[in-house]
Amino acid sequence: MQPPTIVPRRHDDDPLAVDLPAVVERVRTVLHQAGYTEPRILELFQVSDFFDIPRHGELPLALHRTRGGSPLDTLLRLFLLGRPVDVETAGRAVRPTPLEDWVRLGLLRTEPN
Repeated sequence: MQPPTIVPRRHDDDPLAVDLPAVVERVRTVLHQAGYTEPRILELFQVSDFFDIPRHGELPLALHRTRGGSPLDTLLRLFLLGRPVDVETAGRAVRPTPLEDWVRLGLLRTEPN
């Protein structure tokens, strides 16, 4: 049996939980420390405008540019490209917060393989 994967929330999932301000702040800090900012994302994808970031039809290029395994690469695969990642990789990307915080907020969810 394959272990579950971590996937980003879907548009039809429950609303995000915003009643946990301490958890939201920890998640925001992780995103900031990973470089999940517009300038860094544009640099990584080698584009000058957010609308030029590789999308669905150019997924192989986007996956290639996020292949390094850094926390930013993993977060971009999850949130920008909508790709699943394994639990261990997701856990490393969101350190020092527990992955469960991200699930509690509704940002990520587990999905069986």
